[in-house]
Amino acid sequence: MNNKLLYEEFKKRNIPITKLADECRLGYATCHDIVSGKKKNPSITSVYKIASYLDIKIENLMEESSDEKNSVKD
Repeated sequence: MNNKLLYEEFKKRNIPITKLADECRLGYATCHDIVSGKKKNPSITSVYKIASYLDIKIENLMEESSDEKNSVKD
């Protein structure tokens, strides 16, 4: 998941997590964990709701960030 893109969109648009949670009908903790990158594999439903709210293609959010591509996986 491209959390960097998601975080940049929130920063640019100055959207509070509480507003995102309310608008997407998701829990605050879920939204916070997805935006912050703590949740590495969020459900497709949650990603879809966030992408729709931000008017971002879901494919863009589902791409790996450059940090993820460069990390070594055990």
